[in-house]
Amino acid sequence: MIKNIDDWTNRREILDFFENSECRHLFFIYKSGKLTITLEAPKSLGGKRGFYLLKKRRTKLSPDNIRKEVLFGDLTVNPLETLSTISNEIFSPIVEQVICSTDSVESKEVLNQFHNFLANMYVTVGETEGRTLLPLPTV
Repeated sequence: MIKNIDDWTNRREILDFFENSECRHLFFIYKSGKLTITLEAPKSLGGKRGFYLLKKRRTKLSPDNIRKEVLFGDLTVNPLETLSTISNEIFSPIVEQVICSTDSVESKEVLNQFHNFLANMYVTVGETEGRTLLPLPTV
């Protein structure tokens, strides 16, 4: 992978991201053993894997501010399915634990809305795959 970073085009994109305050995105796309680094968002991933770096605001990056100024994330082929999985497996237990520790009408409404979101997400993921999926009712 180091040889890919040594490529002049990839190196130029990385330097632009760090030195140019107007460059706010940097994408790393990996396909068939080749790493491509670009400032432009890919039109589609098409089986590729990757991740991105995002500056929170327009600024030049330095060793002192990089931890505070840069966010990163995964590029996935199916972002809806990824969002659904993260919502169900990570956010749902957290939301339910917080809501169960309080006993107010507002917290129960938040939990109800969150369950509606999960149900709609489940149906939507099914539709994108050409299947009919029906959510289980909440207890």
